[in-house]
Amino acid sequence: MVKKFISVLLLEDVSKLGFQGNIAKVPLGYARNFLVPKGIACLVTPSIQKKVELDILNKEKKEALLIDEAKNIAEMLNNIKTFSIKKTVGKDNLIFGSVTTQEINEVINKITKQTIQKKNIEMPIIKTIGMYNIKIKLYKDIYSYIELQILPENE
Repeated sequence: MVKKFISVLLLEDVSKLGFQGNIAKVPLGYARNFLVPKGIACLVTPSIQKKVELDILNKEKKEALLIDEAKNIAEMLNNIKTFSIKKTVGKDNLIFGSVTTQEINEVINKITKQTIQKKNIEMPIIKTIGMYNIKIKLYKDIYSYIELQILPENE
């Protein structure tokens, strides 16, 4: 006996089939007896097929633009390489408080006019003056590494 397959558009995420909005090829009985009656999927018509293909194309274009923008920001940060922050210093070159991701974001924004989300800045705990390496996630697999120089504030 030969199994017949049919294409369905998933209306919900289904494990082992795919995510919402994807087209999946499933056995005819599975689609007719389970997926369609439960409202988990609908049958694919030519107009739905075209719409899904158009959505995928638009998503790819948008992703390409985001990747280009992230690469441009990474190049800009790599050209500057070193950023400086002045902090009030006490005994043994210990700074008062610590350096936060918000301060790093403000310094980067002041110089490059680019805003980076605080959650995308990975840094060590900074308590003394000196040079520190900071990792910045710009997009999925696009990172930039900068050097942060902590200087004593002249009183």
